[in-house]
Amino acid sequence: SLPAARRNDEPRKLADLLPPDAQYDTRFASREILGLTADSRAVHDQFLFVAIPGMKSDGLRFLPQALSAGAIAVMAERRPA
Repeated sequence: SLPAARRNDEPRKLADLLPPDAQYDTRFASREILGLTADSRAVHDQFLFVAIPGMKSDGLRFLPQALSAGAIAVMAERRPA
């Protein structure tokens, strides 16, 4: 099981957290990420929300809650509809 949230000791650049083949808007590469989580209820300001598709529900379904809680970036297998 995944930990609810992981807070960085120091801010990390978004580009440094993504795999080399990740597709993202390079305008946001230098955004500072303070932590990450796959649980929209555990998002804090400047977090990366990891939207994991599941058997019962898709993590992208919780994107509005994550953004409202302070997420500044989202990692997902596909673009939100």
